[in-house]
Amino acid sequence: MAYAPMVPFRRPANLRYPHQSKGSSPCQRVQQLWLFSQRLLPDWYGFFTARPDVLDTVAALEDIPYAFDELQADGITLFTHYREGNHDLGLPAIKPIWEELHRQSGCLIRPTHPADTTTPVNKMLP
Repeated sequence: MAYAPMVPFRRPANLRYPHQSKGSSPCQRVQQLWLFSQRLLPDWYGFFTARPDVLDTVAALEDIPYAFDELQADGITLFTHYREGNHDLGLPAIKPIWEELHRQSGCLIRPTHPADTTTPVNKMLP
């Protein structure tokens, strides 16, 4: 694929509610739409999936291989902060997610860092 437009998420995708079953979140429905578009016009579209909540480490570690192996996504959109309290991507608890993303060789970080804070976006980065 040479210079195909990439379709990322434009807003936070932590949109899963307790009553929703796996596969029914708005995030996952949008991923299926991008997958359909990419398969329909493979030389025209590439896409990034989105990880709804990196603080749910077990689900994230299931979703990452699915995104690359099943959906053939070009990358995964992460947001700089999650949930109330603005938990950032530098939390030690999500280190396994970074390791899996490194193993899969793919990630895109969408900057949603609040402008009025001095908190580093990721304490794990040099």
